Amino acid sequence: MSADTIQRYESDPFMKEFDAVVVEINALPQGQGVVLDQTCFYPEGGGQPCDQGTLNGLPVLSVTESDGRIVHSIEGASFKPGDKVRGVLDWERRFDHMQQHSGQHLLSQAFVRVLKSDTVSFHLGSDESTIDVTLGEMTEQAASDVENEANRIVFENRPLRVSIRSAADLDSIPLRKKPDLSGDVRLIEIADYDWSLCCGTHVRATGEIGLIKILHWEKYKSGTRVHFACGSRALRDYQSKSGLVKSLSRVLTAGEKEIEAIILKWRDEKKVAEKRMIALLDEVLTAEAGRMVESAKQAGSCRLVSALFRDRDFQEVQNLGRKIVSSPGMVAILGAVGDRATLFFGRSADVKTDMRDLQKAAAGVLNGKGGGSPNWAQCSSERTDLAEAAIERAKSVIA
Repeated sequence: MSADTIQRYESDPFMKEFDAVVVEINALPQGQGVVLDQTCFYPEGGGQPCDQGTLNGLPVLSVTESDGRIVHSIEGASFKPGDKVRGVLDWERRFDHMQQHSGQHLLSQAFVRVLKSDTVSFHLGSDESTIDVTLGEMTEQAASDVENEANRIVFENRPLRVSIRSAADLDSIPLRKKPDLSGDVRLIEIADYDWSLCCGTHVRATGEIGLIKILHWEKYKSGTRVHFACGSRALRDYQSKSGLVKSLSRVLTAGEKEIEAIILKWRDEKKVAEKRMIALLDEVLTAEAGRMVESAKQAGSCRLVSALFRDRDFQEVQNLGRKIVSSPGMVAILGAVGDRATLFFGRSADVKTDMRDLQKAAAGVLNGKGGGSPNWAQCSSERTDLAEAAIERAKSVIA
């Protein structure tokens, strides 16, 4: 069993390349798990994803820690103990993780100071990160206040200090979260602001975190899940949203500050138009139903209306059917064909025929599914080519 891997990322998180010696190989289904005498690849843990990069030009797919040994998973590798390797980090990924993780420490402390709300968990995602805080309800004003506080510390460019402390020292340190630990611990301090125990990689000063932006939030369990972005991610988010605003400004031929008022006006006009359209459609369906009732054919003790519509909304067809059977002595068999075939069966209150019998007959032809009651039923199938035959089968039940 090899000795512990020297973890260079702890003492120098800005080291981008390094030389090492292979001390152990673990067989993997599609490659090797390579253990080195030293590494600057951070293994997944503490809410932070692992580093990626290359060893002798071969991609490092994942990095894990096992009993003090850092294992680099490499597909198709053929290393052996004693080989010398050159490691190169994916620096853009590493620095992004450092910005998000250091930003999380700062943002969590801002929640404590502004809202007296603790952070209970942290996740560093590929596009945005989250913290779960004990705050019962978040408001726009609260989010703005926390953002302003966090970015105030960013702009002051306070140093971040990493130190190894004994558990006995912790009683005199105002830790944001008190641990139950013994032995030596790793302390991350944002100067005169936040003190947290952490094994992750961090920037040298708050200015390197860059802008901290709360993106959105939602209720989560008894608290709130806050989504945020720092540094380059926050910049990309701003660029994307700024581009959207500029695009809307061009489309609306309006100034950026006028966009909200125009959209609100359109929304109100749309509501009025939709209300009027619903009323007009109801008038049209009433007239259409009246014409269909007038031309209905006698079928046994009732009069029958049947029709198949193409590319017509089924809800509209269903409403048409209900209007038809509001007249006495009527049975309506109506279908709508688009991506699927959907059939409606309805009867007037004085008709005795059970609509479920019609539905079952039609579903047998369509090989479809459906259900309903004696008064109303429907069935649906992907076999649009059999819709007409299914209607004819249902009509034969009436006859």
